[in-house]
Amino acid sequence: MVKRLLRLYDQEGLRLFSWRKLHCLSAMEFALRRGDVPMAVQWARKAHENARLAHGPDHRDTRWCAELMKDPSSHPSFEYRSQELGSLRSRPHAFPGCLHGLVRLTSNEPVELEQYGPIQ
Repeated sequence: MVKRLLRLYDQEGLRLFSWRKLHCLSAMEFALRRGDVPMAVQWARKAHENARLAHGPDHRDTRWCAELMKDPSSHPSFEYRSQELGSLRSRPHAFPGCLHGLVRLTSNEPVELEQYGPIQ
């Protein structure tokens, strides 16, 4: 989804580096929650590139993204990596803002969520 959005930005000639940084950080977070650390590092690298272009090399976001490239486990989402996927059915509210996309990516079975309804 993020790759498609970034391609669309390119096709439309939209530079929007700060928004690109945020989308890359979201993709990094999803990778961490899946337990895919190498993919998280790749997304952190893209976030860093966009942060540098948006804010410059000394901005706090640029420095934070540089740290995430070196050690993605410093992000709070790392503690929720793949071991949490097994407990989603028992705790459907464990990831309130991100659960909808996470379940769609990781499960072929419908999951009933009190807050969001069934996800197919």
